[in-house]
Amino acid sequence: MKKFLVSIRNPKSHRLQVKPEIITLGEARSVAVLADFVKTDQQDWIVSFTNSLSSYNNNIQIIVLCKNRKLVIPETKARPIRVDRKDFLWTGAISDEKLQELPSEVDLLINVSIQTDPYILYIMKCINSGLNIAVNGNDFLQSGLYELNFETANRNNPELLAKEIASYLNSLKG
Repeated sequence: MKKFLVSIRNPKSHRLQVKPEIITLGEARSVAVLADFVKTDQQDWIVSFTNSLSSYNNNIQIIVLCKNRKLVIPETKARPIRVDRKDFLWTGAISDEKLQELPSEVDLLINVSIQTDPYILYIMKCINSGLNIAVNGNDFLQSGLYELNFETANRNNPELLAKEIASYLNSLKG
């Protein structure tokens, strides 16, 4: 049984005065998936999720924050960018070399990582996105960072999550 609760941000702040343009996964010219790896068991989940998303759009780029140097980014259909903690300067900013690897602009950004991580939030702010989607980030929906949030206890099924994101965006687009 699938259980999804989808929230749409209520525009209140200055940035939110402009209504985001809803696009489907198929219409997006570029899609970025932001993830973090702490343990090796997360690798299978992100591979399955990005491969499922690539059935809707082939132009997917995955940005992975690796919190352990021994972790290896697995092979996926998406183009991976690895970011380590060593890529951040002592000031908290990301190094210029790594910043040039990150996409400067994407149509759709999907954050499947822990939204409270300051490194993830910094990476997210470096990428200009037309539509930001969070997974299980309901507390940050009102922060102005995300337009959509998929709150799910069914996180064990990444294929179903990718299908629901695609289906919901198609429904919103009409």
